[in-house]
Amino acid sequence: MIGIVDAEFLDKKKKQHFPNLACMKLAGYYKDSELVTDYKEIDKYEKVFISKVFTDTYIPEEVLKQPNVIVGGTGFYFDKAEPLPYEIEHTMPNYDLYKDFFNIDFSLGFLTRGCFRQCKFCVNQKYSKVFKASPLNEFLDQSKRKIILLDDNFLGFKNSEELLKELKNSGKGFVFKQGLDIRLLTDKSCKELFSSKIVGDLIFAFDSIRDYPMIKKKIQLIRKYTNKIPKFYVLVGFEGTDIHDVISMFERINLLKEYECLPYIMRYHSPTEKPWKNSEWKNLYIAVARYCNQPQFFKKLSFREFCEKDNSIRKNKTAPSFKILKEFESRYPKLAKRYFDSKFGEINIQND
Repeated sequence: MIGIVDAEFLDKKKKQHFPNLACMKLAGYYKDSELVTDYKEIDKYEKVFISKVFTDTYIPEEVLKQPNVIVGGTGFYFDKAEPLPYEIEHTMPNYDLYKDFFNIDFSLGFLTRGCFRQCKFCVNQKYSKVFKASPLNEFLDQSKRKIILLDDNFLGFKNSEELLKELKNSGKGFVFKQGLDIRLLTDKSCKELFSSKIVGDLIFAFDSIRDYPMIKKKIQLIRKYTNKIPKFYVLVGFEGTDIHDVISMFERINLLKEYECLPYIMRYHSPTEKPWKNSEWKNLYIAVARYCNQPQFFKKLSFREFCEKDNSIRKNKTAPSFKILKEFESRYPKLAKRYFDSKFGEINIQND
């Protein structure tokens, strides 16, 4: 019997769980296999495969020393992780691997792999180009109601429009869980994308203030085709954690507000450190993330109103969000005026 360990699934500190594709492919290839639900059972298996996605996922040290254990995944090797053997990589995932714990109502896979961007903060640096990974029918289960794609940079593939047509012809709703590179959108790809059955969030990234003019142009292009509210991952704390990074963060947030897009603040951390935690603006990063990453607040309140609301529910203590808002405003009143009172959907004259 082969044991398959999804390390994130066994880490009790992980509040949310997404099924591990590598584990399901291993289960598809090794028919005599099962999901390991307790590290104490490791000894009973002839061979145990452990897949780990995140570097901070806990695995007991004694487990990793067992002779029957084989490990893999970005959580162990970051961008140097070895791919699955060809015959396993191109096996239909066993979507029943988690059946005793939750129902998987979607097909999951990669149509393309790789990214030419080579961003230093990103785990996807193994390949310097985008290439076809597998045909849709390799992981498409017709009994599932939708398709979730994990592609690194789908629009970077030269024939991405043809793949969009294939997805559309499947009749299934689909979503790009890792997001799309908005800088690569064209009128042609927009026509294909927004005439398809997109389910869930439409996700992009706004990693650098240097992309501001391009992002603004592409958001305007999107608005020609859809009223859907896109979500943008907004990376902070990578190029620094000083006032310049704070300004960059708020400038990007204001642009997204103006065009009714949702930011999702991603505080940069490497496998060994979280620079933002050592910043004088640590509490501001936390407050802004809490504000932006909760759409029910972001759509209705300005940042100031959010901090005031946060403070009003504290009995005898000043909320850290309100305290850092006031500290920032006392030091940078002009910046506070520019950023703290803007609201979702309002035109920000100062951005023009």
